[in-house]
Amino acid sequence: MKLTRRGTILGGMALALAPGMSGAQSGILGGIAFGSTWRLVCETSNPAAAVSLIENRIAAIDGAMSPYRASSTLSQFNRAEVDHPVNLPAPMARVVDAALRVSRDTGGAFDPTAGPLVSRFGYGPITGQPGRVADLDLRGTSLRKAASRLTLDLCGIAKGFALDCLFEDLIAEGMADFFLELGGEVRAAGTHPSGRPWHVAIEDPLAPHFTAHTIVAPGQLALATSGHGPNGLRGAIEVSHVIDPRSARPATGDVASVSVLAATGMQADAMATALLAMGNNGPGFARQNDISALFIPGPFGTESPLTTGQFSDHIIA
Repeated sequence: MKLTRRGTILGGMALALAPGMSGAQSGILGGIAFGSTWRLVCETSNPAAAVSLIENRIAAIDGAMSPYRASSTLSQFNRAEVDHPVNLPAPMARVVDAALRVSRDTGGAFDPTAGPLVSRFGYGPITGQPGRVADLDLRGTSLRKAASRLTLDLCGIAKGFALDCLFEDLIAEGMADFFLELGGEVRAAGTHPSGRPWHVAIEDPLAPHFTAHTIVAPGQLALATSGHGPNGLRGAIEVSHVIDPRSARPATGDVASVSVLAATGMQADAMATALLAMGNNGPGFARQNDISALFIPGPFGTESPLTTGQFSDHIIA
């Protein structure tokens, strides 16, 4: 699964200090995931087992939800006929259910049927016709479509789900203090080896090279960012890779990136996508719904960066 629509959160502050950890059992592990990378800062007596655990979980999610794999369950559904039920793995059914709820909650700013729109502007492999969420019928683990060319795209939420699964897997393995970053999305447990909370640097989306815009301590929350810069032309929001499904056009507005803190990676991932797609209406929606978010303006924005919900409580610099 290639999920390259963003990568604007980095655990730079945590990782920069990680080499100071002492002992052969401490270090940074990493690898490839979903067309991006994963990194784990932890102490473990068996790093090979930790890598295997992460890679196996990523492979399972990729095998079910990748639009780039013809054999994936998602691709099988996209090829299915009208009213033909496709049985989903239980984890994928959870993701689809969450995607449908977020779509309803955001008035369609997040839309798991928008894959063909994304592909139309050169950012995804899904063909077909843009559909309606109302034409997706999920009952338990059975999913069917009511329109012949309707397709499903979970790239706006699946990475957050993977982050949650990996976080839970590591906790189940007895890890108490670790920092996990998956394609720019972050969850952490416990404390940094120095004893302080984990810190995360949110990138300045307008800087030509990596520059920390804001440093936050997410605590127990997941952190995800959607930004216009990484996959498009910086400062040219009209060619953003983030598509507003409601207008069927690349998202517009004065917001260059949106970072969201939420209880789960899945929630943070989907909501960051939706808020960025909303453009200038995103901050108002976030305020009304008590979403903890940071909005960084684009090159033509007249507003200063602004926060909603409890996001400001987590800013340390």
